[in-house]
Amino acid sequence: MMNESHLVVNDGIYPAMITPYRPDRSIDLEAVRELVNWYGQMGCNGIFAACTSSEVSFLSLAEREKLVRTVVETAPPQMDVVACGHVADDFDEQIQELKVMAACGVKAVVIQLNRLVSPSESDDLLCKRLEQLVARLPDDIYLGIYESPVPYKRFATDELLRFCVESGRFIFMKDTSCRISVMKRRLEIMKGSPMKLFNANSATFYESIALGAAGFCGVMGNFHPHWYRAILDLHGRGRFKEAMHLQDLVGIASVAQNQQYPMNAKYYLKLLGLPIQSCFCRNREHEALDESTIKEIESGQRVSQYLESLYIPEKQWAAV
Repeated sequence: MMNESHLVVNDGIYPAMITPYRPDRSIDLEAVRELVNWYGQMGCNGIFAACTSSEVSFLSLAEREKLVRTVVETAPPQMDVVACGHVADDFDEQIQELKVMAACGVKAVVIQLNRLVSPSESDDLLCKRLEQLVARLPDDIYLGIYESPVPYKRFATDELLRFCVESGRFIFMKDTSCRISVMKRRLEIMKGSPMKLFNANSATFYESIALGAAGFCGVMGNFHPHWYRAILDLHGRGRFKEAMHLQDLVGIASVAQNQQYPMNAKYYLKLLGLPIQSCFCRNREHEALDESTIKEIESGQRVSQYLESLYIPEKQWAAV
């Protein structure tokens, strides 16, 4: 059985981690280590690895395992790592994939709801499949759920969330509803349980924190995760007006996620000095950053530096 005293994940910022590649298009594990270290320096409290941003559907199981093991081995003890990593269509294969992820030493293995049923299948069947999957996984594996947008977005129903809470097995949820009314209802269902909600949406981030969400888990964690951390810290110190000013900035900046992501994130990180050798992405194999997008990323990076000097004159946290 699970140790109840450890049945919790950190509150805070969990970037949806990208996968750096070498010029030969193999995974650059040294860049992975540098990226994990950078997340820590930016005040992140955890990492969501082997997720959609990681191009998980385009990585072999051996690559997923090596990637997640490297993240777990590099992250400091105070930083929680959760990972998805199941992409198979076959139910038995998915169970094996999740077991491999768990064996990497992650705090929780995160289940993509859209992998359990097709778009035309019912919510009742989704709940049944999730119950079957949980029953097939060892009871010492902590679990999470993820409303991944790829290959299609499947939302968690209230009934499914109640099952997760009542099972006692779930400690993490990446919410992609982007709707405060939905998050408010979900937080009420999770209340009093170890299950925590992490908002993936930048525009609603601060409002969700005020309602009790545990933190942020989204793609913009690859651009300026320390802005989100600063919002959390300002809110915690009662500096609500300043937190709202910074929320306005992250809301505006988040439009970047719609521009050739995750290639643009890799280019942005390269501008920051991280050893990103290539902006290549397997899920955009035949694409390259266009000149306009490059100029926009460069402008955004310069503006971000200026805004940080105004709104975050000094880091208000200790690097984990």
